[in-house]
Amino acid sequence: TSSDGRRVAYDYEVVHKPGAHRDDGTRRHAYYLTKVTRPEAPPVTYQYLASDPWGSRRLWRRNYPDGRYLETEYYIPGPNDVGGSSINVPMNDPRVGRVKLQRAPVGPNDASAIVYRFFYNVNADGSGYTDAYDANCGLVRYYYDSSTRLVAIERFLSEGGKYTRYGTERWQWGASGSAH
Repeated sequence: TSSDGRRVAYDYEVVHKPGAHRDDGTRRHAYYLTKVTRPEAPPVTYQYLASDPWGSRRLWRRNYPDGRYLETEYYIPGPNDVGGSSINVPMNDPRVGRVKLQRAPVGPNDASAIVYRFFYNVNADGSGYTDAYDANCGLVRYYYDSSTRLVAIERFLSEGGKYTRYGTERWQWGASGSAH
């Protein structure tokens, strides 16, 4: 309950990880958010992929009222179709398991369509940037440091297939692990 008396309810599914134990012998488990209920907004539910090759469950779909949703697909080793772009991802590549694209119902018939595509450029130290394209081919580039902390966002305008940067936001972080 918040200071103004409103209450948000979070429902979770508890999943025990087979064979995974803590040092004290107790079993490890994971909590997966399944539903959020708020008094001033309709409920939102979450669905997960049963399991992925890396031993975890990934968010697959966020459901909203009236049949609206946001589905997420992830990069896997091998060939990946990213909305018409073919990307071959090696087995130990840092893109494996990252978000590849997202779909949502659009148009008068609520047909499922790609609304976001993600392309990663990761350096050996873990720093790099991610290009995120929306359904209209708008581009936002997210830069992150070797601790995967966001350090900059660049926004681009598209005209005739050419992108021009029109805005940048920057963040500065203290040393890794510091509070400043």
